Amino acid sequence: KWIVMYPVYINSKKTMAEGRRIGLAKACENPTCAEIGDCCSYLKLPFAIEVGFFVDVVLILVLFSFLLRNLIIDG
Repeated sequence: KWIVMYPVYINSKKTMAEGRRIGLAKACENPTCAEIGDCCSYLKLPFAIEVGFFVDVVLILVLFSFLLRNLIIDG
């Protein structure tokens, strides 16, 4: 099962109402899909970057749900 993770979920410049899903202490400023992909590679997590119907709709697909759980539960 794949987990969809948009960069806005961890963007410290966004509010919770704008889509941020973790606390500011663990968020980073304007993350890119490439940076998130680099993190997944470092953690040896399989991932894919897809471009949706709109050019600006880019998402990261992460196979292991614990990554999101660890980021969201503490935030």
